[in-house]
Amino acid sequence: GDSKHVPYERGIDPEMRPHRLGSCGTCISDSLSLPLVIPEAAERPLSHARGCLVGLMAVASLRGCAVNVYNTPAGLHWTAHMLSIAADMISIIGALPVFTTATLSACIEHRCLGSLMTLLLTAVLCDLGAAVIFFSTAGSSTWILMKPIATEEGAPEAIAFIGVWECLLLSSNVLETALCVSAWRFYRVFREAGIYPPDAHSVRISKEVSPLELVCEAEDVALLSDHCTSCSGPSDGERHPQTLPYPSVGSQRYNVPGIPANARWLDSGHTRMCDVGDEQDAHECWAL
Repeated sequence: GDSKHVPYERGIDPEMRPHRLGSCGTCISDSLSLPLVIPEAAERPLSHARGCLVGLMAVASLRGCAVNVYNTPAGLHWTAHMLSIAADMISIIGALPVFTTATLSACIEHRCLGSLMTLLLTAVLCDLGAAVIFFSTAGSSTWILMKPIATEEGAPEAIAFIGVWECLLLSSNVLETALCVSAWRFYRVFREAGIYPPDAHSVRISKEVSPLELVCEAEDVALLSDHCTSCSGPSDGERHPQTLPYPSVGSQRYNVPGIPANARWLDSGHTRMCDVGDEQDAHECWAL
């Protein structure tokens, strides 16, 4: 039979395209307009982010084992651990696209990288709050008994200084912070290289990355910057006289409530120049 005609896709060798049909692992990359080329400066932060993800998965697994083996905390301590577990799950699920180049490319193509930064920052703050709740509600007796408790839980006496649950909470905080920092590092590289957002070449966006992009997209930061620039205007010492918007056009007069119809300044020839910066002078003009 005749070979089936397969349309050519940009970035994919036409001879290799038929062999790629039916491969589920490449369906995402096939749907993208251009293949993602990761800059060299972003490879190390990406590796760090992947390592942090593996560490967070290990911490989640160890928490499941600790529930079945050790005594579970009670009260606010348990609430703090539940908040930390929720933050870990959010970070793991949200940062899964960084594991492969295809999923990372899809994340960039659909403009999800900025949302990922906001998600990771939120998770870090939640985990930090969980640590504050846990350690601020621990009484003085808890700190004194921490070493004996750690020894009872199986830690060698020579290095026993913290319990299992405290160690898991601290590990979660450290790994989530490292994941957020690593994601911010490769995000900055993608922004400076013009890879993110995908239409950076057609949108007026500065290549200088602002810390505000942790909570909003690059386009929003550009709009805020333009708005602040336009609102700054002249300095306070400079005053420009302007004509007050008197309600008169030519010889036509408008009846304004509270102003007599025979007021002379309603005529276009009696318009006075007043300084809008001086409120007292403006009131005197309207009182004439």
